[in-house]
Amino acid sequence: ALTGITVLDEPSMVHAAEAVARFGPRYVLLKGPDIAADAPDLLWTEDRYTFLRAERIRTRQTHGSGCAFSAAIAAGLARGLPLLDAVRAAKDFVTEAIRRAPGLGSGRGPLNLNWRPSRSSRQ
Repeated sequence: ALTGITVLDEPSMVHAAEAVARFGPRYVLLKGPDIAADAPDLLWTEDRYTFLRAERIRTRQTHGSGCAFSAAIAAGLARGLPLLDAVRAAKDFVTEAIRRAPGLGSGRGPLNLNWRPSRSSRQ
């Protein structure tokens, strides 16, 4: 909406991220289009862009996923992770929270923010 670019695939994601970057931010995180099979997100920095992929879980249990994603990124940065690592960890956390959603309600239900990674998978 900020750029007027229709995001349908990875090249248009890069184009849109570069257009947003022209507004002045040093970093742009763009959520991928809902039509993609592997739920790509794009992290654009001043010197490169990185696609982050995860399994797309077909469910309506995604209420709060955007807020959880941004909060998990902030938590990773607060723990001292580099930006790319914080975004990767946040994407993994939210993907698993969606997978473990309790299935409440008949509309867009919440994801499961109470799950915890096993001790062996923590950094």
